[in-house]
Amino acid sequence: MAWYIKSTNELWTGPTHYFQGWTWSGATKTSNSVKLIEGDEPVKARTKKGTYKSDDPSTPHIDESKARPKTAAQKRKARKSTIIEQ
Repeated sequence: MAWYIKSTNELWTGPTHYFQGWTWSGATKTSNSVKLIEGDEPVKARTKKGTYKSDDPSTPHIDESKARPKTAAQKRKARKSTIIEQ
């Protein structure tokens, strides 16, 4: 399992801690800590053109090159929208 930032669904690779029923980013609770949720193992992220995304070195604890896998409902919705557009 992997940790994702609750508000943005970005993969979190840094330290975590448990406080008041939630898992938070960082080793201790600070004003910069964000809530994390547990999810499936990440897959390689792709751009809208279909090429792989690269990781942004300015954000050391967030891995932009990986993404949360799509659910079956999201895949159906994407397939439906491409059929309608054609």
